[in-house]
Amino acid sequence: MDKKTANNKENALLNTKTQAVQGRKSQGVEQGFFNEKEVARILNISPKTVQKWRREGEGPRFCKLGRMVRYKIDDFEDWTNRRRIG
Repeated sequence: MDKKTANNKENALLNTKTQAVQGRKSQGVEQGFFNEKEVARILNISPKTVQKWRREGEGPRFCKLGRMVRYKIDDFEDWTNRRRIG
């Protein structure tokens, strides 16, 4: 696969993720927050990967409410947009 095809696929995947975020945001999910499983589903990764990123400080910003971990939708969007290539 050439570089242009790889970039097109990456951009298409990011657009799909952005649409998912916007759809969830318009529904007012938990007043503007995603949970760990929602983040994993949107990114098509394992919740364990999201947990690892959180431990290592690599993932999106998060809020800890007691034992619950939540990701502000706006922070999640900012984090994904900063990773946009091309």
